[in-house]
Amino acid sequence: MAKIIQLDIKNYRGIESLSLKFERDKNLICLIGRGDSGKTTILDAISSVLFLFIT
Repeated sequence: MAKIIQLDIKNYRGIESLSLKFERDKNLICLIGRGDSGKTTILDAISSVLFLFIT
């Protein structure tokens, strides 16, 4: 199973720059934040990249 261990987003919708590193041994990641803080934008960015690899 593939895992995201690092996420870098630059100039995507409302995100100017974002860099996140995830622990390799963790199986659950939660995005928590107030409304309109960018959680859905992060998920959309991941989805957009994965869609490119599927098609």
